[in-house]
Amino acid sequence: MLFSAGLCTLNPGLIVGNKLKEPIRSHSDIDKDNAKHFKKAIKFYDQLALKAVKNSHTIDVFGGCLDQIEAAAVLMARVTLFKSEQDDGADVLRWIDHKEPEAVLLDSVSIKNDRILLLDTFFHILIYHGKTIAEWRKAGYQDLPEYENLKQLLQEPKQEAADLLVDRYPLPRFIDTEEGGSQARFLYSKLNPSTSYNAANIGVNGAVVLTDDVSLQIFMTHLQKLVVSGSN
Repeated sequence: MLFSAGLCTLNPGLIVGNKLKEPIRSHSDIDKDNAKHFKKAIKFYDQLALKAVKNSHTIDVFGGCLDQIEAAAVLMARVTLFKSEQDDGADVLRWIDHKEPEAVLLDSVSIKNDRILLLDTFFHILIYHGKTIAEWRKAGYQDLPEYENLKQLLQEPKQEAADLLVDRYPLPRFIDTEEGGSQARFLYSKLNPSTSYNAANIGVNGAVVLTDDVSLQIFMTHLQKLVVSGSN
């Protein structure tokens, strides 16, 4: 249902087909043309959509050559069920000075200057340093005795990544990057663009994602309107 789409030149409302609208309509109580009071049958779709975005490289075979697709299928066939289900865990962990690591949303608002993020997409494990953290690291503050806390802050996500890498098969690609780094695109491509360049809240919170895709919030709002629309 998630992958029913049309031409990329169409607007978001036109690429939502009946395969996505009808199951939601049939499993919920709706008032005609009343999206405001739409029941919560749709509440799991946002999480499912985020998972689909995060795991798109594992299930989207469009444009892939046959040997790449078959190689990926063979690798995944050798992964135990337990390790495969690990992919349904936390997507992003964050580290802030003097605080324990915690899971955060896979969203552009999660990117902050004073934050380190660890992204696990099963095939990629990425450490992302915010602007301020990256500047401190480049200046070598972590090597000074009075900045022992910064040294520890930089080491913790690396140790977490090492623990993930040692027991993961197939071996993920490890990426260590920062704001403005060329490899940061692996993180940005997975984020829900709540703060994209054309959003009303640009520059307020989070990173600016250069994409023409609509955010998940806009998509879900539009989907609810289509479900209750009297014209369908």
